[in-house]
Amino acid sequence: MQSQTLASQQCLAMPELVGEILHQVAPGARDFEFISGEATATLAILARTAKLFHEEALTILWQSIRGLKPFLALLPGGVWEPEKAAPIDLHRCFEYTCRVKRLNITSTKEWKTLDRKEVKPYDSDKIAERIFSKLPANQSCLFPELVDVRLPVDFFGAGAFRGRLFLGNKVTKLEIYPEESCSIEVGDRSMLWWDNMLNLVRPMAKNLIKLNLKLIMKYKPVDELLSLYRQSPKLQHLHSLPILINKKTFDHLSRLPGLKHVAFPFENAPIFSSLRFAHFEIDQIGPLLRLLKTWAANNLTELHVDRSQWIDTWDLDTFFEALSLTQNRLTLKRISVHERLEDRVDPDLESIKLSHAGFRRLLVFRNVTHFSISTHVPDFINDGFLEEIATAWPQLHAFQFKDNTIRWTSDVSINGMIKFISACEKLDTFSLSINFTSLNDADLDITKLPSFQKITSLGVRMSVPPSSATRMVAFLHHVFPKISFHKFKYHVRDTVLYRDLEVDADEEYAAMLTIWKDVAEILRQEHGMASIAKMSREELELWGPIINSMAVFFGRQGAQTGGQSAGVEEFSDDDQEIDQSGEDEDEEDDDDDEYEDEEEGGEDDEDGFEDEENEDNETESEGEGDY
Repeated sequence: MQSQTLASQQCLAMPELVGEILHQVAPGARDFEFISGEATATLAILARTAKLFHEEALTILWQSIRGLKPFLALLPGGVWEPEKAAPIDLHRCFEYTCRVKRLNITSTKEWKTLDRKEVKPYDSDKIAERIFSKLPANQSCLFPELVDVRLPVDFFGAGAFRGRLFLGNKVTKLEIYPEESCSIEVGDRSMLWWDNMLNLVRPMAKNLIKLNLKLIMKYKPVDELLSLYRQSPKLQHLHSLPILINKKTFDHLSRLPGLKHVAFPFENAPIFSSLRFAHFEIDQIGPLLRLLKTWAANNLTELHVDRSQWIDTWDLDTFFEALSLTQNRLTLKRISVHERLEDRVDPDLESIKLSHAGFRRLLVFRNVTHFSISTHVPDFINDGFLEEIATAWPQLHAFQFKDNTIRWTSDVSINGMIKFISACEKLDTFSLSINFTSLNDADLDITKLPSFQKITSLGVRMSVPPSSATRMVAFLHHVFPKISFHKFKYHVRDTVLYRDLEVDADEEYAAMLTIWKDVAEILRQEHGMASIAKMSREELELWGPIINSMAVFFGRQGAQTGGQSAGVEEFSDDDQEIDQSGEDEDEEDDDDDEYEDEEEGGEDDEDGFEDEENEDNETESEGEGDY
């Protein structure tokens, strides 16, 4: 164990040794990352069984939480009934919330009572006010140590109390995002949510390093935001898509010495000498080409470009040519080019110009580590193309070529994929349409294929004959034994049947086993998927082997990983069971990128944890784990 090596090299005090051991269990804990279910379970066991590890393990478990359920599970029942509430009821809650450094609240729907009944919108702020009234005199908010927080804008809609619970003066990273259910009218300047938000953010502005206001900026004039920027001299990351910002704003932002990451719509895009990250949404490619010719951001390493739905022609050949001319000024390491498909579900292929020669121009950037593109898969994507990529970009960590059309496979073979992954020694994320027809080849010995332990994220589209289902599962199990994020799409005959599987290998196999056994759920009408009523008996019989084989695959992996995770102790008078997945069993998530939760409560323990099985992670930006 690495901690033993460290201990032999230097003398460590007992607290330092304990901390080193726990951080080896949860490597991302120092950066407040969401740790995996396996690490969570180990930390929970240490917290329960060894006094030496108890406090430090609790600190790591609670420092990054996703959703409000861990917090709600600790709230006394009296919070929901004012006449029963007492300040002492919240003392144990503070013992845990004061450890939280990072909080991601995914939805205002998480404001639920402990008996799983919806809280009316006008009541939720009253509940927050009651909680706030019980805070100790020396505590300004419920999470006093919070430094990184993500909140929906609806938290500021009814009043200031909900925001005050979470936004303390130590916050350095803040994201406020809109929800689809947001009732705020565009252009309504009388809404109290705006003033509530500004009043809460201003006191922490001097410490802000990262500010992400996203869509809500379009509801108010730029001048008020400019005033907020002036109070934030430490800003390094600023994201404000998709509002148009005027020249005065850019002039001010260009004087912020530490600004390294910026995301704006392209119009009047700023050029900062210290900029390292740029994210543009463009509705015409001409201005972007002119900017690239005069780009002064010599430190730029990340460039992300989104195609606006208003672009009629997506000329990637011209864009890549202009980008290649900046190779002497830019050292790009991350490149992403994506279409925004809200209103472009079936893109016009005639409007997309991408050729082999055009793509080759990107290969002049030899330091690329992450590449992602979403468009149609052109005809030149084959084994030879992947060989070119591996030669030009040997340092690749992630390669994603996402097809936005109904075309199912490219000309990349299984052997071509294996050679590419073998050549890119650091690759851990791979996504591409693959031709899996060679699985039917009886001469293909799957056991002799290499096993890629480093690949943890895999996204493939495949046309799988039902007769090859067992071989497909054996192939995935042997070649990619460590994948923790899956995205598979299938089709049977002429009927498109696909299900995006976003799975955490440490926690989700039992839940996915249930989903794969349920044919009706898999064939649920969604994204153009055929409903079960439209399927013939023969087609269902053909689909069955794939379902059963995948169930065996997930079950086998689940047995290997042991996928249990730790929860929080319930703290209610009625002993209701609450997990940490952030969703109820009977609630369907409306987001296409999220899947349904399969929840199962656990036994209460004295230290604020409960064991849970079948706990669901939410998939966000970034494949983060939950506990």
